[in-house]
Amino acid sequence: MTLPVGSWVYGYIYQNNGVTGQVGATVNIVDQTNGQGTATTTTITDGFYQINIQNYVDDGDTIQVSAIYGGETNSDTFTLNIVDAAKSMNLTLETTARATFGFMVIPTVHPIKIIKSTNKIWVSK
Repeated sequence: MTLPVGSWVYGYIYQNNGVTGQVGATVNIVDQTNGQGTATTTTITDGFYQINIQNYVDDGDTIQVSAIYGGETNSDTFTLNIVDAAKSMNLTLETTARATFGFMVIPTVHPIKIIKSTNKIWVSK
């Protein structure tokens, strides 16, 4: 669960206009292969973040980087390669739509269409 040397994930989180850095966004790094832990930080000036993931992952694991600010979010994944001392991951926040269906709240980044006659939920991509 620990890499022999520091391994950094860093980058910028942009507002939904794709240009302006988002200060104060929460960035989570999750090991999706083994679920060994979550590393969390908050973006600073110009939306910059960096996290040392040495104690949370193993070489070859699939790593998810996600960012959230207010009602906006985005995420992406990569496979960790120990040869690379650092991995750059930039994300642009997207508005998250929420649909209430019965007693469930379903978060999605895609438009939602609820068809009442069939009680089915369609997510448009």
